[in-house]
Amino acid sequence: MARPCSLDCHGDSRILFCFFSIVLIVLISLLLVKRVGRWSALFVVLAVGALPAAGFDGVAGFIESYCVQCHGGNKEQGGVTLHDLGSNFEEEETVDRWLEVLSQLTTGDMPPRDATTFPSGPLRRSVIQWIETNLESSDRAESSSRVNGLRNFGLKAALCAVCSMFSGSVGECKY
Repeated sequence: MARPCSLDCHGDSRILFCFFSIVLIVLISLLLVKRVGRWSALFVVLAVGALPAAGFDGVAGFIESYCVQCHGGNKEQGGVTLHDLGSNFEEEETVDRWLEVLSQLTTGDMPPRDATTFPSGPLRRSVIQWIETNLESSDRAESSSRVNGLRNFGLKAALCAVCSMFSGSVGECKY
């Protein structure tokens, strides 16, 4: 009989996430050193890990490139339009819309699998970071707690998925 997932997603999740991130970066850098050389590998690892947040103009470009095709002015799939999404995080409607964007990006539900173009992982992370930073710095304490809940949900889901892959059991994780 398979063991249930024993990860403590509340206490040790950030430590585990940091540990696995460091291990992943080291493994990638070792593979790159063998193939392309030491300095090229260092450049790639640093570039991927340190993509700067782009600011509203960069995020608006991201939304234009990856979201507006289905969620624009003429098309609002799922009842969501993003072509006029602003950057005033003091407005309740704007915060709610950014929280929805954050949720979709964090869980990987958007862009959908059948989309024609996909953002790179570092670009997606920089947009997520920009949204989280602006939500947390706004005066809306409620949104900050919702942001932290989303962030923890994503990490719990990832850790639970890894645990269930190696446990041999089939079922749903409770996060």
